[in-house]
Amino acid sequence: MATTQTTPQAGDGEVVSPVKARQGFLDRPVLAVLTISTGLICVAFGFLYFYYLP
Repeated sequence: MATTQTTPQAGDGEVVSPVKARQGFLDRPVLAVLTISTGLICVAFGFLYFYYLP
């Protein structure tokens, strides 16, 4: 009888390397840059809205 092999799923007790464990993790500098740039874009749009609309 042939046995079927399945790929390891999350929670199967698979040992995960530190590189794989960090995938998708936002480090603090990345999160700060995203937050500051979003805030600056909002300020720029606010400036355009209040000063360039008739």
